[in-house]
Amino acid sequence: MFKTGPEFIPSRTNLLKYIQQPFSEPIQVHPINYNYYFKSKLDPGILDKFFVRSFNASSRLWSEYLIQIPFPPEFGSTEDSFHSFWDALICNPFKIACPSGNFNRNSNCHISTKRFRPDYSYVVFDACLTRGEEKGPSDNDDPAVELTSKLTWTYGNCPYIFGYYAQGTAVTYCYLYFEEGQVKRKDLFTCRLETLEGRIQAFNIGINIGRLLPLLRQTLPESFEREFIVLHRSSGKTIELLRATVVKRYNSVESVEKPKTLYRKMEEYRIPFIDHLTHANTEESTTPFAIFSPKGVFHKPDSKEQLIKALYCVLTAIKSLHEIDIMHRDLRWDNVLRFIDQDKWFIIDFDDACHIPSNTPNINLAHDSHAPEIFQSDHDESVDIWSVGYLIKTAFVDVQELSDYARTKLMADDLDRPTAKEALIWLRDNYRDILKEFLEEDIMKES
Repeated sequence: MFKTGPEFIPSRTNLLKYIQQPFSEPIQVHPINYNYYFKSKLDPGILDKFFVRSFNASSRLWSEYLIQIPFPPEFGSTEDSFHSFWDALICNPFKIACPSGNFNRNSNCHISTKRFRPDYSYVVFDACLTRGEEKGPSDNDDPAVELTSKLTWTYGNCPYIFGYYAQGTAVTYCYLYFEEGQVKRKDLFTCRLETLEGRIQAFNIGINIGRLLPLLRQTLPESFEREFIVLHRSSGKTIELLRATVVKRYNSVESVEKPKTLYRKMEEYRIPFIDHLTHANTEESTTPFAIFSPKGVFHKPDSKEQLIKALYCVLTAIKSLHEIDIMHRDLRWDNVLRFIDQDKWFIIDFDDACHIPSNTPNINLAHDSHAPEIFQSDHDESVDIWSVGYLIKTAFVDVQELSDYARTKLMADDLDRPTAKEALIWLRDNYRDILKEFLEEDIMKES
């Protein structure tokens, strides 16, 4: 009854009506519980919408799902003391109706790494489709403002996602949507959780929101970037994907100092189409970490035009890198991301990058996705050229002339490969129409 989703996604104008609609049939409650907890305390017009007396009522349903409506957890005067109260009355209904999701609660305790997560997030297949901001009853800050300030819209044409903001025992449900280049919020309904009627309303609204989440998830683009995910690497490094930044935590100070030095040089020479190291922490008493921006999306080009644009961005970047004697050494689509808000790509993850030439082999990389000579000493920037060919080879779209160029030139023996500058000229000369926007920008920069 709780898990059956709607047949279609309600429009924004019909959303209030949708979230308030009662269950398909009233919930059966044992007469003893019905009479004691509900009948004597609720108006019949409200009670009859949601509950009906029955000796066949499920005791499991009562003990697992319903008991906290008449018996909510106790709370104190601080925000932390309300967590179990909010979880039981606001958050649990999402999970009941959408069990495939997972929730996260964030205390914002890691301010040094700018972890601007929402206080509560409900993630369905790596997409946060419901988020909440919460404050204690004596907190003067407005939790509603944080719902939009912490959100970067990466949901494509998804019509909306859900949100709520709670202050003490009051919770307001809302939806968030993208319009006119910004994230906007529309309030729907406020429940007073100190009342039995308010707790029933919150349970009903939470169930209806949860039922809709799988359908909303289907509207997200394939290129959607996972949210609030922590990735663990075999090297001991962890990668945390936040709202607009990426935090990498390392197992040694030296692991931070190396990319820090390279990024400083790349920043000095204004290398285009790369990410930026915005903060690094190497204090001995804490875990070493670095924060990178922007956060892009994993999006292999799915058309000829996109592939050519992505290659132009990559070749422009490595041409500039090679001119200052830096090679990336790990160019794969995992490390070439698309900007969230534009049809351009940029290179990330310079942890394996080094100065040219390298006197030591890199034995940690996969053999099938890297130039053969990278596993030998004394390799140079031609390994990046091979990797550009690998990008073409592993793209979703097959462009014959690009595939031929990759096979015969870019992935040839190291001494026979073109330079990044030569490959960029070839790309520009052959696809000038597709690259018109880029070329016009280059002319403006030169002038």
